[in-house]
Amino acid sequence: MMKIKNVLCCPNCKSPFISTSEEKDDILACSNLQCKSTFPVISGVPVLLEKLSHNDFLTQRDKQSDSHLREAFTGLLEEKKRIKRSSQILNKFSAFNFPRSSKVIELGSGLGHNVKVLSEHFLESYGLELDFNRILAGHNVDQIVNADMTKIPFVSNYFDIVFCIGVVHHLPDLEHYVLLINEIKRILRADGKLMLWEPKPVFYRGIAEKFVFSPFGNMFNYTKMVKTILLKEWEEYTFWLNHYKQFFRALEDNGFRVTRERKGLFKDYTTLIVCNK
Repeated sequence: MMKIKNVLCCPNCKSPFISTSEEKDDILACSNLQCKSTFPVISGVPVLLEKLSHNDFLTQRDKQSDSHLREAFTGLLEEKKRIKRSSQILNKFSAFNFPRSSKVIELGSGLGHNVKVLSEHFLESYGLELDFNRILAGHNVDQIVNADMTKIPFVSNYFDIVFCIGVVHHLPDLEHYVLLINEIKRILRADGKLMLWEPKPVFYRGIAEKFVFSPFGNMFNYTKMVKTILLKEWEEYTFWLNHYKQFFRALEDNGFRVTRERKGLFKDYTTLIVCNK
C-alpha cells in the first residue's frame, strides 16, 4: 500500500494526498484545502471514486458484479491457463521488449492477471479497476486501485506505458472518450506508449456473432461465455463499433500517433500509439 500511495493523487483536483501515519491508512485526504476530498482504503485497496463519477458508472459496475457475468468473464480456465493467456495477450503488444525500468499501468485490470504478469517483468506496474469485488478476488491487490478510468488518480507525467485492453468500448459516449484520452495523456511521459486493443466492425465479426446467438452457440462453453458478455454489454459494444473512428480522431487531435497496428481475422486492433506532448 505504501508504494502505490506515493504515486496516487486526488481524482478530482489531481493534488497529492496528505501523508498519514500507519494508523490512519484507512483514509486518503487531499492536500488541496479547497477540494478537501477524502477517500477510504478498504482491505488495502484505495477506493478513489468521486461521487458523480460513481453515479455515472454505477450501472456498468452492477453489470460486472452480476454473478452470471462474473462467471462468464472468469471463464472455465484453470488459473495457470489464465496467466498464460495474459502473457500471450501482452506478447501481441511486444510488451516485454520494453526496458524493465519502464513504469506501466493497465486501465480496466479486472482480476489482475495482466498486472501479475507485468509485475514479473517491470519494476513498477499498477492497475485500475472499477469493480471493487473483482480487485479483491484477483491478484496483486496492493498494486490496483478502485477508480474510474476517466478520472485516473495517478500523478501526471509518470508512466511510460498505458495498457488499455478491451475496456474503451465500455464507455457510454464520445464525451467519455475524450475524458479518457485527456487523462491518459496527462499520466504519460513525453513519447509514452498507449497499448490499445479494441474490436472493429467487419464481415467476419457479424458472422461470428450470428453463430454465438444461434442455438449452436449453446453447444460450447466458450460461445456461451461470449454470449453472456455480449448480452450484458450490447449497448456499449455497438456504440463503440459505430463510433470507434471518432475515438481515433480524438487521439490524433490530442497529439497521439499510431506507429504500429496489427489486425487479426476479425480486424481487432492491437495498436501501439505514441503520445507526442
